[in-house]
Amino acid sequence: MAVMLWVEDSDSDELLMEFAAADTPLAGHYEVARSVPEALDAGIRGVRAGMPHQLVVVDLRLPGGSGWDVVAGLRDHAAAPRGYVVLTSSNDPVDIAQSEALGCAHVQKPYTLEDWRTLVDDLVDRLGDALPSDRA
Repeated sequence: MAVMLWVEDSDSDELLMEFAAADTPLAGHYEVARSVPEALDAGIRGVRAGMPHQLVVVDLRLPGGSGWDVVAGLRDHAAAPRGYVVLTSSNDPVDIAQSEALGCAHVQKPYTLEDWRTLVDDLVDRLGDALPSDRA
């Protein structure tokens, strides 16, 4: 089971994350869901297997609802021990307040590959010892 669940419907953002995560401890240790229903299925499957995702990173606007719907739905089953991150291009104060009200970090979505690498470094720090240390 993956250590992190990343919920993102953009092909280009998924590719940027893949490039940014290559050669980091996060590589190969995250699962991608592309909609709210897919994210809820993946999260619940992890909980039922006794291996919940340690960190859940959600885009705000998704097919089938919002990132906040994912957070609320997964919290009904079990919290992600390392937290929830709302990753979005929105800097609307209402969106930020809603994310914070749900106990989520609200992080501005990166635009350049270097910004994506900075984000990956932050996610690796958040995951800490939850990431396997025996990468080949």
